[in-house]
Order: sequence, then structure tokens, then C-alpha cells
Amino acid sequence: MRILFIGGTRWVGHTIAQFALERGDQVTLFHRGNTPVKLAGVSEVLGDRDQDLDRLEGTWDAVVDTCGYLPCSVRRSIEALKDRTGRYLFISSLSAVAAGTQRGLDEKGPVHTTDDPWAETFRIEDYGGLKAFCERLVLDAFGDRGLVVRPGLIVGPGDYSFRFNYWPVRFARGGRVVAPDRKDQPVQAIDVRDLGRFCLDALHSAWSGIYNATGPASPMLLNEFLAEVRDAVGSDARIEWVPTELLERHRVEPWSDLPLILGYTGEDDGMAAFSVERAVQDGLNLRPLGESARDALAEFQSRENQTPKVGLTPEREAAILADLDSMAQTC
Repeated sequence: MRILFIGGTRWVGHTIAQFALERGDQVTLFHRGNTPVKLAGVSEVLGDRDQDLDRLEGTWDAVVDTCGYLPCSVRRSIEALKDRTGRYLFISSLSAVAAGTQRGLDEKGPVHTTDDPWAETFRIEDYGGLKAFCERLVLDAFGDRGLVVRPGLIVGPGDYSFRFNYWPVRFARGGRVVAPDRKDQPVQAIDVRDLGRFCLDALHSAWSGIYNATGPASPMLLNEFLAEVRDAVGSDARIEWVPTELLERHRVEPWSDLPLILGYTGEDDGMAAFSVERAVQDGLNLRPLGESARDALAEFQSRENQTPKVGLTPEREAAILADLDSMAQTC
């Protein structure tokens, strides 16, 4: 296939493009030149998707849009490329879905909305609604030539966010590991390599519509996830399940201080409990999260002078554990 990537120089787009080259596809990257291209054999067109679409010449079998956040930008791309491509793949996000407490939502679940879908500037609080509106633009324009893939939390090689990596790195350090006493919170994530191969398979197979793309295929709870990660990295660390009130006393924030923790009340648990039945039936292959954890740890250890971006520092964790021990002695 001849595939045009809008973006394609960074993590997800880079991975899909790499697999496309390995498969024998012809790859063109349309990008701003801010990130060096590390793939041999690709064609490049430099430009901004909001201003320079006229620099694109030719036709393609498929377009992969990896960086569409604003509907006004996606609409410009659609108008410029609708008659020059066979298929259009839009990489969206499961954040587009208004899940709340509902577990098991499939691709027909309710989506977020936004009061200003044609805004020219991005606001993080509108992220889900804007993504959902972009999805609708693509599907309305391309019909059965349109494809939307909604990843959940993406992990694996190249992940510098540290959201997932915190746990394998922390377990590798050993000792007592602070975790919230929410053992039944669902956990979902997808390795970027599994996501990349699925996206490419979907294009080659001419699939259309929306696919939830995350894992594992069967529901996983927090206690199972942490145990799998700990075992995968060969750690003998002890998980300490800390009550919510103690975490709040120490101002421990879900997601930033304790990555992958959605909250302490359960009101957002649906955001890590989506159905991926459609994608799995059509060929989404998901590696065990323990394998992703081992690879994440190895990559972290191979980098020089890396400082974790999120998570509890050893000092804060020690203070929490000291209070936990005091509570136990009082009881």
C-alpha cells in the first residue's frame, strides 16, 4: 500500500510506519520537521497540517492521521485528501467515551461533547469531546472507507510519560510498595507494538468503523495487575494497600502520584474497563502486560540520567508507610 502519515515521526505513528515499511508498504511522512525521522526508506513532505496541505502531491491507498486534536484541523485534512486516498485511519482515544462508572462499554457507548467544536486552540478539558467530534467528521466524510481506532493507555518502547513504567521500575527497587486500597479497580493498557500491528492489519484488511483498542482481552483488576508486574520483573517487593484517607492526608493524587489509579471513589472506573471484543475478534493480538513491564524496565535502565516524571518519591512513600505503621500499632 501507499500510505500517507500525517505526523508519523513520533511514538505511535513511528511504530505504525515502521511496521508498514517492514510489510513492504510505501510510506510518506507529512510532518513539521520538529522530530528527526529515524526510518530509512520513507518519503518526507515538510509542512503544517493547518497551512501547508497544498504541498502534498499525488494519491495514496490510505492516510493515517496520528495527530488530529482539533476538528478544524481534521476537517482541512479531510477536504484536501478525501478524493486522493482510498482509506482514512484516524487515531482517536478512549477518552472520547463518556464512560463514568459503566464497565464493559463497546464502540456504541456514549461519547463526550464540547460546546465549541470549531475552536482553533486546544484545551485539555475539551479533549474527549473534540476527539469524538473528529471521529464523526471522518466517518461522515469517508463512510465505509473511514476507520477510527480508539487506544486506551499506550505503553511499551518509546514511552517517556512514565505513567505505566512507574510500577515495574518501582517494583524493581524492592521493599514496601504503596498502592491504594482499591484492589478491584479495573486496569487497561495496550502495548504500542500491538496497537501498531492492529492498525496496519485494519488498513490492509479494509476494515471500517470504530474499534476500541486496549487490553487485556479479559477484565483485569488492580491487585492482579500489580502482582503480574511484580512477578514479571522478578521482584520480591511487598504491596502495601493503603487506605484512601491516609493517601488523601498525604495529598497523594491519583494518576500523577499513583499512575494508572483513576481515582479513589470509583466514579471513573469505566475508563479502564472497555469491551475490546470487536477488535479481538478481528485479530487484535495482545501480549501479556507483564511482557510490556519487563521491556519498560529494561528501556528505563538503558537510559542515562533519567528522572521519573510522575509517581511517589522514595521520601514521600516512606512517610506514608510510617503513618500506615502508626495506624496499625494504634489499632
